[in-house]
Amino acid sequence: MVYKFELPDLGEGITESEILEWFVKEGDVIKADDRLLEVQNDKTSIEVPSPLSGTIKHIHVNAHDIAKVGQVLVEIEGEHLESETQAVDDNESNETIQKTSNNSYTSSVKAKAIPSVRKYAREKGVVLSDVTPTGKNNRVTMADIDRHIKNENQRVPSVITPKPIVTIPDEHHTRNIEPMSAMRKATMHALIESTRIPTVTIFAEVNVDKLIKHRNAYKEYALDMESNLSYTAYFVKAAVTMLKAHPIFNAKIDVEKEEIVYKDAINIGVATNTPRGLYVPNIKQADRKNLLEISDEIVKNTRLAHEGKLSQEHMNNGSFTITNVGAFAQDSVYATPILNTDEVGIISTSRFEMKTIVCEDMSVQVAPIMKLSFTFDHRIVDGVDAQKALETFKQILSDPNMLGLKG
Repeated sequence: MVYKFELPDLGEGITESEILEWFVKEGDVIKADDRLLEVQNDKTSIEVPSPLSGTIKHIHVNAHDIAKVGQVLVEIEGEHLESETQAVDDNESNETIQKTSNNSYTSSVKAKAIPSVRKYAREKGVVLSDVTPTGKNNRVTMADIDRHIKNENQRVPSVITPKPIVTIPDEHHTRNIEPMSAMRKATMHALIESTRIPTVTIFAEVNVDKLIKHRNAYKEYALDMESNLSYTAYFVKAAVTMLKAHPIFNAKIDVEKEEIVYKDAINIGVATNTPRGLYVPNIKQADRKNLLEISDEIVKNTRLAHEGKLSQEHMNNGSFTITNVGAFAQDSVYATPILNTDEVGIISTSRFEMKTIVCEDMSVQVAPIMKLSFTFDHRIVDGVDAQKALETFKQILSDPNMLGLKG
């Protein structure tokens, strides 16, 4: 019988995904849990395994098209399908699955499933032992979980065909309308949500003369260690020092409970621009890593971002974000960065610019100056506290040797 495999709900509130690649074609024979396709949603690429063994009969959605959660992606003629498959009438299917589920398995039985399926079950709030398995060696598949949820009437999928590019004639010119990618839509909605937060942005300048000299002093050593010591690594370490001294910036708000939740880990996000869009992977446990380890992880995350291979785990549970949008400007500029989800602050850095400054001893000199733009959540952070935190950040960059004392 033919099983109609739908795009599963992969969590994070995403309602649609872009089909990046099919690993099969019509007529291919596939085994349960073999790679079926790769999808992208909310800045994450995910490989989806086949829910059963069988033959690919018909692919409904082409690569690079957008599919909605619940939309049929492919039809598979399966080897181990019984009357509970989607090929059966919905009413009969629901009754059959309910009887099988109630009679065959109890919560006392430890269900078999691969890690991705277990994660999927946790995200959907489904107890694996309550699901009737149809996979090889009695393993639970994503399709089994989908059937279980459908039987419980927990989800009613909607199928919407993505609109093609439309050319609209105009009296003076031709204008093309292009549908947003799944990632761009997710970014749009996340930013709209962020703009609802009352934020304030403050600005400052920092003399980075000692920072440049510190990096130059250790750059050759870093190369000998097969590492590239980057300025961004210093920014991350400065953020770590700031969060340690000012824990409110490593917190988030639980709006429903009206509580401030302080985070245990310090994970510093580094905004990364790619042709696919903007990613913010974070350096996990940044407070436990040295400058070279942070530099290496930034390089690794940047490569994964450009290859479209970042997982959601790379971007989840961030503490604070560093964005270097000024690096792409010809001049040193300020910015008004928007907060990342569930974070209290973000700092934008600029290009270094040679400026004439007056020193404390009233002497005049030319020094490299970097502009800082610090956006914070005004619901739980007052302006004076933000200014104190920014001064801590500046202190590290103006004298990196302080990392030995405060880092």
